[in-house]
Amino acid sequence: MSMQLSEKLKRSSFITLTLLTIILIIGLIALVEKGPVVPGVPIGASPLSPLSLGTLELAYMLKRNYTVIVVTEQSLLNYTSGDICVFTTISPEKPFTLEESLEIVNTLKTKCHKLKILIADESTSSNSILEAVNSTIRISGDRILFEPLPILITPQLQNYTITITFITNTTSKIPEPGLFYPLVLIHIVNNHTLILDKASSVSGGIPIGYVLANETSEVYLLNPNSIGVRMPPGKKNVTVASREIVDDVEVLVIGDGSIFLNQVLLSNRTEYKLFIEELFKYLCEDNSKCTIIIDATHYTVLAVSSDEALTYLAEQITRGDVRSLLYVIALITPILIHPATWLPPLISAISSGYVELIKHSISAMILTAILTLITYNALLQHKISVRDKPLREQVEEELGVFRELKKHIFTRITKLSAQDYISVYIALDNLIQLVWGLRLEDPRVLDNLTVLLGDREKASKMLQWIRRLYLKASGRSRLPLVLSWSRAVKKLVEIVEEISDKISEKYGAEFV
Repeated sequence: MSMQLSEKLKRSSFITLTLLTIILIIGLIALVEKGPVVPGVPIGASPLSPLSLGTLELAYMLKRNYTVIVVTEQSLLNYTSGDICVFTTISPEKPFTLEESLEIVNTLKTKCHKLKILIADESTSSNSILEAVNSTIRISGDRILFEPLPILITPQLQNYTITITFITNTTSKIPEPGLFYPLVLIHIVNNHTLILDKASSVSGGIPIGYVLANETSEVYLLNPNSIGVRMPPGKKNVTVASREIVDDVEVLVIGDGSIFLNQVLLSNRTEYKLFIEELFKYLCEDNSKCTIIIDATHYTVLAVSSDEALTYLAEQITRGDVRSLLYVIALITPILIHPATWLPPLISAISSGYVELIKHSISAMILTAILTLITYNALLQHKISVRDKPLREQVEEELGVFRELKKHIFTRITKLSAQDYISVYIALDNLIQLVWGLRLEDPRVLDNLTVLLGDREKASKMLQWIRRLYLKASGRSRLPLVLSWSRAVKKLVEIVEEISDKISEKYGAEFV
């Protein structure tokens, strides 16, 4: 019995290993065919971007107090709701169309009890939303250049030529606009003094923010054609933020989205966080049931494998931002480990190497011999062989197994169970199968057992009793209802001993 069990286990393990290998090969082929999942890299102030110029940190910050929905497709607006909804867009890369702006406004008006709109943008991409709500506010799309001291007219490598139209129409050179960061004051509930980056002026509505300038400051408004207008001295000549209520929709516009970026919120400058907290507390009217909807559909998403995405990511890494580096690693790692990346080149290299080897007869013969030996050795390891034994030795082995089983049963302190009956039944079944090549359930066993015992009636009753209790022990029958398994097991052991003695006499196997 133990030899057969060992052979079955070997056969089972070989089949299992073969199936796993086949499944693995099929899986690799399927993965290669499908190709790696190429992640997208959102460009700009997307709420999906953890890079320095993204606004993911803003979404995390707002989720602590409000319900935040990041809109990745416009149909998601149909599933929004709230006492107050604040639709927010930060420096969109793609302009809103008037048609989609009307759809956004109309949808949110039906889904929310009260609608408010926050736009922080230095371009004109968001003006269509303002048109959709009939607001008078507009973002100019110019560039505010601010210098607290008089501009020094000095030649530089990267200069902008501007035409000063305030006093005289003269042409002058000013340094690169990136060096100009306007100091502004924005009033929400309290006054907040902030430094903006690429800020634009705002017109219309009720001004709530302006550039802090004095008589010694130089403030220019520079359009995309580098035509600039120098503003007259004064503290409130350049508006950077406005608010307005139109048809019960409150609109608040800031001409710069940089104050909401990850690099600002993750810095040690607390004034920006305090401003944002007060801003949304004001818009949500200190209501925890406020839903903040952040647009994520108006940003370019590049495949990480594209040249533009790699260039953009490289620029972020050169800023020294560790988060950007980790983000790049997280994007690239799944592509590198995907079979579609390394398996085709590997197979191609192996194929090319094989072709080069078989070009020479000697190397081809050596390679063939090596492959033959490897294949033969692999097949030999999993070869299933059975050592032939004389019937007498096989019977002695089975009787030895039964002897150990009998010893275990009669030394048990606890009551015997149905499982013990099944164990003895299996021992008898294996012995009869070995001697006659038949299972106990086979009707032909009765004829052989009659010859062995010399009494057909006794053999018939014995088999009926054995099979009936086996059906109950294995759960296939409920009869007999009352049964002592201890007595049944011991009786079956006596039957096995009687049959074993007869087999020992017939085949000359000594039973101990």
